[in-house]
Amino acid sequence: MKSTLDYLHFAENDYQYFIHSYNRGDVANAMANIAQSICERYLKHIIAVYVKPNPDDKNAYQKNADVLHTHSLMKLWNYLREVLPDFEVDRKKLKGGDGYYFTSRYPGSESFDVTCSDIEECREAVEECRNKVLAYLKECEE
Repeated sequence: MKSTLDYLHFAENDYQYFIHSYNRGDVANAMANIAQSICERYLKHIIAVYVKPNPDDKNAYQKNADVLHTHSLMKLWNYLREVLPDFEVDRKKLKGGDGYYFTSRYPGSESFDVTCSDIEECREAVEECRNKVLAYLKECEE
């Protein structure tokens, strides 16, 4: 029996929470962090399901494993452009949801409190990523 507890499942679960919070008008650092995590998991789902490293390339498996451990949406985007060029997501919109993993969670020189504008950029990133991933999945199923 195939488990449904995959990247897509967790992305969709957190998406529901994020959108509910967004629609209530919440503005919190946790929302920015969760938005980045949602995008991460949507992109990682595509990698986990559709990227098959070249068995002749000894570095391909390690590169694939490494990218599945990153929190950087830009690293995920760059990797997908390289290995799965038919999957497209708007880089500019996606970038709006990147960089919150540490800055919105932990104290440090780059830490800050998110604003309404940040949350709006995060929502745009999440919607862009979700829509493109779900469309790609549907296209691959057909």
